[in-house]
Order: sequence, then C-alpha cells, then structure tokens
Amino acid sequence: FLLPGGIGFVICASAFMGMSVTLSTYRETGVLKRLRVTPLKTSTLALGFTLSQIIFIALGIIILFVIGKAAFNVQVFGSWAALIGMMIFGMITFLALGGAIGSVARSPRAATIITMIIFMPMIFLSEMWMPISMFPSWLQPICQALPLTPLNTVLRDIVFGVEMGNLWRLGVMAFWLIVGALITIRFFR
Repeated sequence: FLLPGGIGFVICASAFMGMSVTLSTYRETGVLKRLRVTPLKTSTLALGFTLSQIIFIALGIIILFVIGKAAFNVQVFGSWAALIGMMIFGMITFLALGGAIGSVARSPRAATIITMIIFMPMIFLSEMWMPISMFPSWLQPICQALPLTPLNTVLRDIVFGVEMGNLWRLGVMAFWLIVGALITIRFFR
C-alpha cells in the first residue's frame, strides 16, 4: 500500500519543487535571459530541463524500489510496462504543474510558498497513506479531483495486479496536465 504512495510522493514533490523553484530561480538570477541570447532553441532548453528532472525523479523511484525490495520484499504483481508508463505520465503531469507554478511565481520564495500551499494538503488528501473512503463524504469528490489521487490509485492497482477499470482517473490526470501546460505556455517568460 505504501510503495505506490511513496512513488506518487517522489513524483509530486520532486516535480513541483524541482520545476517551480528552479524556473523561478533561473528567471530571477537572469539565467534564462542569458540562455535566450545563445543559439539554443527554447524548445531544446525546455526539453533538456524536463529530461533532467525526469532522470532525477527516476533515481528517487529506483531508490524506493531498492529499499522496498531489500527491506520489505515488495513485489509488483501487475505489468511493469503499465507501471513505468504510469510513472512517466505522472512525471509529465506534475512537471507541467510545477512549470505552471514556476511561470506565475515572481520569485523562488513565492514559488516555494505556492508549491507548499498546494502540495501539503494534497499529500494528505490523495490516498497516499490512507484510503479516501475514510474521509467525510463531502470531501471525497475533492480528493478524487486532485491530480495525485488518480496517480496513487492507478499505481497501487498496477502494483497489486488489479485490473484498471476506472480509466476516468487517467482523464483527471490528463486534465491537470493540460491545465499545467496551458498556464506554463501562457505565463512563461
């Protein structure tokens, strides 16, 4: 139960903090302005930065798996391909959201504050440590709409080998990916 939540935590925390704070720091310190005058295309810069974040997140996930296997003999009963695909989808979704925060935040401090205001409640409401069925009924739809809930739920289903019947969860994540991408495209400077 805890390993998929831990994977979701690593993806969410690393993407939010890595993307939002780094983007706002690069903007504040003038790194982005200096890169703008080089022959490097903006798309190449964005792709390189995103891939470096994905590698960092993947290392965190690998460490979780190694500890889980060594200390608790954790096994994946579902498809490894589906698990890897879902982790990549989660990374891209949360990197887009982190990019959105980094694009609208005026400083690294503001990016950190915005990130923590969103991140802290989400980790408690996203089925990371306990099922959301334990929450009051009025709070459960809010929990389901958060981007981390479907990621944790689908990862857990894959790890347990449960057939994914609720594909609407992928739609919730796709919605947040689109929102993050649109905000980033609109406000990134």
